[in-house]
Amino acid sequence: MKPSRMAFAVLTSALIGLTATTHLVAQPVQIAPAQIVPRFAVVPNLNSGDVSILDTISNTEAARIPVGTRPEEVAMSRDGRFAYVSTDGAAFGQLRIVKISLINQTVINTITINGNSALVELEISPNGRVLAAAEIRSGTLYLINAGTMTLQSTTVLCPSCGGGNPIFAAPRVHFSNNSQQLYAALPVETALQVVATSNGAILNTLPGPPNFGSPYGDIKVLQPFDQFVWVSHPQNQFVRLYDVINGVFSDIALTFNSPSDIELIQGSNLLVAGSIQSDPQADFLEVFDLNTATTTLIPSNEEQRQLTFNPQLDELWTTCIFSCGGGNRIEAFDLATLTPLASITMPASAFVGTFPSFSPNGRFYYQPQSNNTVLVVNAVTKAIVTQIPVGSNPRGVYMQGASQPKE
Repeated sequence: MKPSRMAFAVLTSALIGLTATTHLVAQPVQIAPAQIVPRFAVVPNLNSGDVSILDTISNTEAARIPVGTRPEEVAMSRDGRFAYVSTDGAAFGQLRIVKISLINQTVINTITINGNSALVELEISPNGRVLAAAEIRSGTLYLINAGTMTLQSTTVLCPSCGGGNPIFAAPRVHFSNNSQQLYAALPVETALQVVATSNGAILNTLPGPPNFGSPYGDIKVLQPFDQFVWVSHPQNQFVRLYDVINGVFSDIALTFNSPSDIELIQGSNLLVAGSIQSDPQADFLEVFDLNTATTTLIPSNEEQRQLTFNPQLDELWTTCIFSCGGGNRIEAFDLATLTPLASITMPASAFVGTFPSFSPNGRFYYQPQSNNTVLVVNAVTKAIVTQIPVGSNPRGVYMQGASQPKE
């Protein structure tokens, strides 16, 4: 059932500020571990069985570390010390996660889990204690102690999947801000499940948007509350925004269907949707303001596959990989004025890869490419700087001490 205007008012007002009683609650004193100055990035090379460690100061490959068959998913500890890389051992009935020290640039521990297919997501809790590994075929969630690399719990999120079409059982996961819960979206179940981080127990099931057979979903959390969005595409022409604190949700209608990626922009309460619809009328980024409930369309190329936010410049960058008007492109947009800034044509020999990232200081943009390089663009001047050679088929760029990019 679609929520009333009152429910939406509760939801949007919660996004504007904390309640009056929040400051009265005593907060425990926490001593954070010593922080590492962010410098390195990890690139999983799917076909060569290794990861490249990039130095974002010199924009060179500092090391290449063998990790095993088809590395793909990466999680980075928030203190900048460790990277966790999943490898696809499904052919052998095992999943393997490798823990790498970014200080010494060596493998220091591994865990092997019995499983039938690859992991679709790997994420670490904000407090750095728990790894969540979601398996694609059976919809199974594994919670792992990130320090000792031992298995804490196994939760079957999708009992009805039964090893069927793996895409339809692909969980999208995200930790709550306090690390006590995990949200798991399974499109085939058309529901969001709330899981206890301590033991993997399913605490609650929240209604998801109608699925219409779509095998995709996405989930992101908006600070400072645990509000999050789930979009099921390509059939659905809306996103569902939840407010766990107040127990309400609201559907936000999109102008175009087939959303390719969704971003919740921290600090501005903007929700941005890209589109993969092959229609000149859909050549826009759609920006929805959660405070005013108004929509702005920004002219863009088609096929906005990845949306990447640069908080230092208050810019959103997108990649276009098909109908781009003269080759694969990277586009930059000013979120303060909601206007296009630049369109950067990628090298002709390179097909754009997935999961680009900005450097921690926001000065450089890193885009994986099909020619086994990572393209580096100066984020200020919007000029291409270099292409860094890496392993075969790079699958993303994950920055030290930062959340991993998400689809």
